Amino acid sequence: MQETSRLEALQKILERITKEGTIKACVVSSMEGFVVASAESPEFDKRIAAAMASFAFSAATRTKSELGLGDLRDVLIRCTGGKVVFKAIEVASNESFILSALIPASTRYYNRIINMAAREIENIFKKDNF
Repeated sequence: MQETSRLEALQKILERITKEGTIKACVVSSMEGFVVASAESPEFDKRIAAAMASFAFSAATRTKSELGLGDLRDVLIRCTGGKVVFKAIEVASNESFILSALIPASTRYYNRIINMAAREIENIFKKDNF
């Protein structure tokens, strides 16, 4: 699959999950904090989200290592105004992306849609092991 096709497929996944209403905005970024794709609302800055995802994963990785908790799957931050989930997505044997999703405070069920999107994204990039 060509790189343009991968990015278009990725963009469609992000747009679909934000249109369903459970997710207000989302961004896929590298572990270093660079934006790969996004579907955002006006109050969501994709560059800040990507940088925060990188920082959150870095801190969580150090925490899990120090406490011997095993592989890190995701990071959840719950606040009075909403939630943000940072989910790791392995796209190659030595590379991972982070799916960041902004979720309204009133939303209770979001894991299924996040996990489904993560699997779809993983499949896009693992097809040819770019």
